[in-house]
Amino acid sequence: MHPTLGKFLAKRLPLAGVAGVGVRLADGFVANQNRAGKLPPTQVQAAVERMAAAVNGSLLSRQQPTRLRWDFEKLSLVLALHSSGIGLALFIPRDPNLSFAEINSFLEDFENLDLGAEVGR
Repeated sequence: MHPTLGKFLAKRLPLAGVAGVGVRLADGFVANQNRAGKLPPTQVQAAVERMAAAVNGSLLSRQQPTRLRWDFEKLSLVLALHSSGIGLALFIPRDPNLSFAEINSFLEDFENLDLGAEVGR
C-alpha cells in the first residue's frame, strides 16, 4: 500500500460508526480492516470489487462519479474515489442516530490526499 495512504488510514482509523474499511488500489489489489472481525475478508473484497465494477460501468456512460453509496437493510456501503484510481470503501451499520459529519470529513480528506506518483503499491 502507498506509504502516505497507509499513514492516513493508521492515523484516522478506527472511525466512529464504521464497521470496516476496504481499499482497492489502482492495480486491483484489495486490502481491508474491520472492527471485531465481523466482516470476513472475502466479503469485503467481493463488495469492493462489485462497487468498483459499478463505477467502471458509469465511466463507460461518461459519468464521473466521486462517490457511490449502496444502502441495504442493515448496512450502507460507501465508496470514495481518489483521482489516482484508488477506492476507499466504508461499511457502515445502519443507525438513525449516526452523524455522517465525521465520515464525510474523512472521505473528503481521502479524496484530497496527495499521493504523488507512486500509487497502486
